[in-house]
Order: sequence, then structure tokens, then C-alpha cells
Amino acid sequence: MKRTPRTLWLLAFCQSVLMMGQSLVLTAAPWVAPALAGNSDRATWPAACQFCATLLTVVPAALLMKRIGRRAGFLLGSVLGIAGAVLAAAGLQGGSFVLFCIGMVFNGALHGFATYYRFAAIDAAREELRGNAVSCVLLGGVAAAFAGPLFADWSMDLPGTTRFTGSYLGLALLDALAFVALLFTQIPEPAARAPAASRPLAAIALQPRYVIAALTTMLAFATMNLLMTAAPLTLHQHHHPFTDTAFVIQWHLVGMFAPSFFTGSLVTRFGAARVMQWGATLLAGCAALGLVSAALWTMWLAMLLLGIGWNCLFVASTTLLSQAYTPSEQTKAQALNDFLVLGTITVTALSSGPLAARWSWPMLTAAVWPAVLAIVIAIAWLRRCAAAPASAAAPDDAPAAVLPAVTFPLTKEFR
Repeated sequence: MKRTPRTLWLLAFCQSVLMMGQSLVLTAAPWVAPALAGNSDRATWPAACQFCATLLTVVPAALLMKRIGRRAGFLLGSVLGIAGAVLAAAGLQGGSFVLFCIGMVFNGALHGFATYYRFAAIDAAREELRGNAVSCVLLGGVAAAFAGPLFADWSMDLPGTTRFTGSYLGLALLDALAFVALLFTQIPEPAARAPAASRPLAAIALQPRYVIAALTTMLAFATMNLLMTAAPLTLHQHHHPFTDTAFVIQWHLVGMFAPSFFTGSLVTRFGAARVMQWGATLLAGCAALGLVSAALWTMWLAMLLLGIGWNCLFVASTTLLSQAYTPSEQTKAQALNDFLVLGTITVTALSSGPLAARWSWPMLTAAVWPAVLAIVIAIAWLRRCAAAPASAAAPDDAPAAVLPAVTFPLTKEFR
């Protein structure tokens, strides 16, 4: 199928809507959850509900989209997102913490489908431009970085509603616009162009490239999610106004997505290992700044470096992952990767609230150092394996020559 740049930009728009919703959840959490639940320890429960729902949705979403196509799956996800935003608004208006969390569950289901936006972009691009395709979709987050916090600040006090109800009603409208945008996308169907041959999931997942890519993505997301979820709570505890919280989250999102203008090209020019190394260095800078103080300017710079480091690691590891499987294997390979990543995100979301309530900001950022060390070790492993040919290049021979033909007791789509 002919590559369609229009599809990449439409996916970028959908990504921006997705990240605006995420920005709204994060910036509003210190105010919404305690007001509804009466307990600051529950401030991250809505985000945790969202991440848990995403974790439980990501594998079924992959299997469903293999049957009905990615565009149909993305449209279904948008419908779930609209329902989630409306339920969250109803929970806020009615003072129901339970209903608000249910809305976050539906929103999490949307993320379970939307996590494949970047893989859909890869499908729509030539092989040598895969890194650029991922960057193109992530560029949607740049708009969200500026618009998300401003949107929350502007709409949170809609006349006749409780605080932030208007923000979630506006999010429902944005999800509806994303639904319309998806109607005009043209995404190649994996089943239509994939060969029949497919290795067992274990043979794919135990390749060094796959392990390194998945591990790096997990550590990048764990670090980013832990600090991104805890930062608004820390700012709230230090009596900073909502505008300061929105400012820090805004520039963190800028760091996450603005580098996408060039990170894909950097991966193409310098290789995944070099870009991952830069990302690890930036995470180390974030951790070092966190040890200085919890002042507004240090938290702003630390979160900015965290976002840029995450972008480098995410784009490079996603591009690396795409080299570890064939088209016929992409459904199970991508689903397993995102299941592992989202499991990590869920754990950090559940733990960040209690940790932020009991630990200082320097203690939280100190937790980044083990992740940085693990990423450095993974990069060293990748450099050692760089001379070896990709096992995905010869799927029929790889299980016998590289790994034992082990199978897991999963559905037939995963064997």
C-alpha cells in the first residue's frame, strides 16, 4: 500500500488529544481526588485506574485489531474515551469518586487501543523511515504540552458546574474530533500483507534486540511515570498554585514530544544505541537536579530533562523493537511489549501517590539512578550484539538456530 503522509498527521492529532487527556488527569489529580475521596493518599487512584484498564485492554485490543483492522479498533477506542470523559464529568458534578474512577477506566481502555498509534505509523511508512514515523506521531504531544494545561485552567471553572467538570466535558468533545479524524486515515492491514510463517512468541521475545528494546522502554516509562505522577502532588504539598503545576507539567510534555522533530532522524543517522545513551544521560541529569531541592525552578528543569530523556529512549527503543519481528509476528510482539510496559506504568502509578505523601522529592528522584544504571547495561549489551544479524530476517531458521522452539500456553494468535 502506498505510504500516506496524511495518515501520519491524523494519527499525530489523535495522539495530541490523547496526551491532552493525560495532562488533564495529572494536573487535576491533587485537587480532584482529595475533594472527592477526602484522602490525599488516593490522589493517584484515578490515574492508577486508568493505567490498570490500559494494561488489561492492550492485549485484547491487539487481537481484536488483527481481526477488524487498526482503524476500526482506534474508532472503538475513541468511543470508549468519549464515554469515559462523560462519566468522569458526571462523577465530578455529582461528587462521586467511584463514578469518576469508572470514567478513568473507560479512558484507560482508550489508551489500550491508542498505544498502537505509533505502530500504525510504522506500518504506514517505509522501513528506512520508521524512526521518523514514530516521531511524527509523537509530535502530536507538542500541541498537547501547550494546550493541555491551558485547556484545564481555562475550562475547570465552567459556570454551573463543579471544578474541572467542564474540562472533562471538553475532553469528550476532543475525543469526538479524534473519532472523526480517524475516519480519514488509511492504515495498512497487517493480515493483508503478512506472510504465513511466524515464530513462537518465546523465540521472538528472547532475542537480544527485543529484550533490550522492551527493557529500555519499561525503565523509561517507569521513571517518567513515577516522577510525572508525583510532581503535581509535590508541588501541591509545597503550596504552589495550580498555575505552577500546569507550568511544570506543560514543559515536561514539551520535553517529551518536542524532540520528536529530530529524534527519528538522529536514530537513523547515529543508531538506536547512541540515542539511548543520550537519553540515559538526560535521566541522570534529572536525578541529579532532584537531589538539589524541590524549588519550582529545579523541578521545572528536572521534569524538562526527564521528558527529553524519555523521548530519546522511547523513539530509539520503539525503532529497535520493530527490527525484531516480521509482519506476521507484529501483533503478538507489539502486544507483549506494551503489556510489559503498561504493567510497569501501573505499578508506578499505584505507588507514586503513597511515596509522594511520605518521601521527599530528592528521595523520589534518587530512585531514578538504578534505572539509569540498568539502561546503561542494556546499551552495552546492544553494542555487543550490533554486529549480529537480526533474527527477524530469517524467521523460519531462527528458532532452531538461535533459540529453542518454546511455546506458551496462550491463544493460538500468540503461538
